[in-house]
Amino acid sequence: MIPTSRLQARPETMANAKSRTTRFPLEPVLYAIHSSASLEALQSAVARFAREFMPSNGHAWYQFNPGTFEPCVIRARGVSQRFLGLYEREGRARDLLFQRLADKLVTVCSDIDLNSRERHSFKFQERISSGHVVHAVQAPLVVSGELVGTLNFSRDATAYPFTRSDTQSVAVIARHTSIALERSQRESEMERRRMLIEMASDVLSLPFAVIGSRGEMIFANRAASVILERHGAALSSTLRNTAEMLLSHSGPRVATDFVPRDASRLNRLSPHEHKIETGGLLIRSARIDGLGAIVSFLDERRAAAAGPLDMLTRRERQITELVARGLNNSQIAASVSISRNTVKQHLKHVFGKMRVVSRAKLAADFTRALADADSVFVAESPIPNPFPDAQIACRPSAEPARQPRQAPPGPAVAKSTRTHL
Repeated sequence: MIPTSRLQARPETMANAKSRTTRFPLEPVLYAIHSSASLEALQSAVARFAREFMPSNGHAWYQFNPGTFEPCVIRARGVSQRFLGLYEREGRARDLLFQRLADKLVTVCSDIDLNSRERHSFKFQERISSGHVVHAVQAPLVVSGELVGTLNFSRDATAYPFTRSDTQSVAVIARHTSIALERSQRESEMERRRMLIEMASDVLSLPFAVIGSRGEMIFANRAASVILERHGAALSSTLRNTAEMLLSHSGPRVATDFVPRDASRLNRLSPHEHKIETGGLLIRSARIDGLGAIVSFLDERRAAAAGPLDMLTRRERQITELVARGLNNSQIAASVSISRNTVKQHLKHVFGKMRVVSRAKLAADFTRALADADSVFVAESPIPNPFPDAQIACRPSAEPARQPRQAPPGPAVAKSTRTHL
């Protein structure tokens, strides 16, 4: 704190400074106020105004705790800590200027807004400050209609009183400072919320990323960042293509993609074969309407062990499906345009691979295995479909969606150790 005695100005010095006020516009200070990126920069801009345009022995910036007049921030120059403490303990409650400011939210000046009797009672500040606060201007800092602080300027008995022009200049600075302060508080709140959302998303084990219209990464939580580093260029290319597709006017709203561990096999395997043979990354993406971005949920899949259906050839699987529908060998042969003996040979191989000895057991095991295969991306997935009723684009697309199949009711087949073809 700079001693008050060093900041006292002689009347002629104050007069010279006062004359400078009329020659220098306030635009540089207003520019500094509105370009301030932090509370400290804003306070520095107000301090510049006090130094260059409002000569005074002391000035202070007060900010109050919400809902009270108890200051949480005090930045003062030219006044002692003793005065600041005494003013909060004894002075503020009796300060006629502050009472009028708080009631009307207007800038007040002791030399203009107080009558002779009120100015006489104002001398308590002179007593508290040892005579260094005789003339004062106080301006409100108002955010959303609430008084959140004040700007205070003071002069001692050796200086000229504050004029109406001085009071108007302080009022202008206070109004612009209030606007900048509201913007700063709003940006601070937005930053606090952003950090809160980012921290909350990092806690989640669900990896997700937000991608812009040009395929640029806008945000990825911690779990997604690990996956992005692991999959590299293949994943980035897929996300760019997905964003381009979903953000086109005629494109679908959601999409499902799969990035296998062996990216060279991407076009040769169906989604189910990706799961069985390679494993990889399942990506479910949705368009964020109106914002030009998509959100993608990432789900890493490990290669699964081959199931019973994966051991059958395409012809064997086709014949087994017809058996499950209840067709006999002659009907199957006519359906697939092969001979009855060929059907028997295929069924012999199927019975061995499926380890069954009857057509009924084969039909039941096939139906069960088919249901498990159809749910491979649903039953094991922790990611729900966010838009179940929306148009969905799946890449790579391999097979049309299968309808659930049930074995038709038929005559019971007695257990036997003999293979029935």
